[in-house]
Amino acid sequence: MGVGFLSVFLLTSLSCLFFLGVILYLILTPDSLGKNGDGFSSSHPPGESVQGNHTRIRNA
Repeated sequence: MGVGFLSVFLLTSLSCLFFLGVILYLILTPDSLGKNGDGFSSSHPPGESVQGNHTRIRNA
């Protein structure tokens, strides 16, 4: 009985921590993605980065 209780307790605690981590990840990632997107857009616009990749592929 003790081993079963410990196994169930560990599974439930791990699942709760996992879901809490996923929820916090989903809440925090839009802010980090927005900051990263602004940083990338200010330093390297998407169009220029794509053109640079194409020119590198053509040169190679």
